[in-house]
This record gives sequence, C-alpha cells and structure tokens, in this order.
Amino acid sequence: MSTDPATAINPRDVLYTVLRDLIGHREAARLIAANDSAVRAEVATAAATATPDDADPLIVDRFDTAMEPAPEDPPVLIVGAIAADGRPVALVFDAEARAKVAAWLSPAPVDSSRERRLEQLLDTIRTHGGRWTTNRVQDMRRRQGTAPQRGTARRDLAELHRRGHLTAHGPADGRYYLLARKADRDA
Repeated sequence: MSTDPATAINPRDVLYTVLRDLIGHREAARLIAANDSAVRAEVATAAATATPDDADPLIVDRFDTAMEPAPEDPPVLIVGAIAADGRPVALVFDAEARAKVAAWLSPAPVDSSRERRLEQLLDTIRTHGGRWTTNRVQDMRRRQGTAPQRGTARRDLAELHRRGHLTAHGPADGRYYLLARKADRDA
C-alpha cells in the first residue's frame, strides 16, 4: 500500500461507486441500498477532507479481478477495476476497509427462532391440511404449550404465502390459507 499521498488510492472515494456498479449484482445493490446513508456519509467525509488536487473522485465502471495477498504480505485486498475513462485502477482495501465491505455484503442474520416456527407451521399444515386461519394457528400453538400472538400467527401465514407454500383466499377480514399445489407454485 503506497504511503505517497500523490499515488495512494483512498478506497472511500470510490467505494460507493464500485459497490453500486459491481457487475450488476442485485444482492450487492440491495445491501448497498440498505446501508446507503452510511456509505454516503463515508463518501461525504472523504470528500470533505480531500485536498484540491484530488477533489474529483475517480469513478469506477466495473471490476475485473480481486487478488488476495500472499500469507507473508500485509492483509490487504486489491481489486482490479476499470475507471469510467478506461484507465485501469487498483483499489487497495486494508483489513478495516475490507471488514466494512464484507459486513455490507454479508446476508442479514437469519432469525432462527422465526425460521423454526415457520417450518413447524408448514409441517403441521402439510400434515393436517384444510383451511388455515389466524385462529387455527393460535389454537394449534396453544395446544403445543406456546403463548400464541395473533399478529405473529397472521405474519407467519402471510410469510408462508409470500414464499409460495400457501394460497390466500377470502376477504382481508376473513382470510384463510390453503396448502399450495404444485401447479400453484409453478404459476
């Protein structure tokens, strides 16, 4: 990593653009949008502390390769990229910047208790079939010894419907769900 200010590349100046344009990766774009205000604050801070010589940030159009250092070298990640004007660019991420980018790109932690609850509900619906309402889910959970919340039951049914496991029927104030058939899931 260069220590000469004239040749050093500040990853913060280009981080937002690089990640946003990262070969059209939808998941990266979604995660960046979720962290957009934090990323913009970082870019604004970097721009505010920039000297007049580097006032124009370098815009990166695409990335070509990422290179890990050898075990004996400092722990930096070098990303080979192409600037908007066609110049090759090397983005150098130190361990701190790399950890920050990894945190932005990592999937959100899974709420395992929610996933277990949804799996259990789907398994019960598959076993018993029929119409499933918020009241029926609450009754089932009450018999299992848990304290069922109406809102939780409603959200769980809606989530299973959103994932394609159930089909919704009836008006909003009388909604019930049925197990989706294969033809329903394929449509």
